[in-house]
Amino acid sequence: MGGRSRYVLWGAGLALAVLVASALWLGRGTLGPTTSAPAKTLTVEPAGCNPAVDACTARADDMILHVRLGPPVVVLKSFPVTVRLHPSSSFSVRQVLVQFTMKGMDMGLNRYRLVSDGDGRWTGTAMLPVCTTGRTDWLATVVLSGPGGERRAQFAFSAALH
Repeated sequence: MGGRSRYVLWGAGLALAVLVASALWLGRGTLGPTTSAPAKTLTVEPAGCNPAVDACTARADDMILHVRLGPPVVVLKSFPVTVRLHPSSSFSVRQVLVQFTMKGMDMGLNRYRLVSDGDGRWTGTAMLPVCTTGRTDWLATVVLSGPGGERRAQFAFSAALH
């Protein structure tokens, strides 16, 4: 085999290894259920609460959580994300993810894993892309995973353009 053919095969093998490793890495943080238990949706109170303006609350029969984004929340600038679990919550949380989407618009994968401080507070930093149509209406879906299944809460908010 010639020298050039050997480099082509080596490059193809390297590209395949990178693709496989990327697929495995991206698959680690899926939003799918971690158990066979169905996901429960938490009720946002008050309805329409904007977590980029004030802390918002969501409730289910076994938990209460508070969510805060920023302030401010500006596209292309990092902002803090905080989820606090109420001390009386009986649902055991192992992982908290926040995914940002836009209704009717594919904005790519905007999902962030939060880190626990061990006292019911989960924090992280997020950044939103710019929508080419100029829209600023976003949905933040908080996904809490544990041995009892998943709990989800969705909050609508607006991001500033600058």
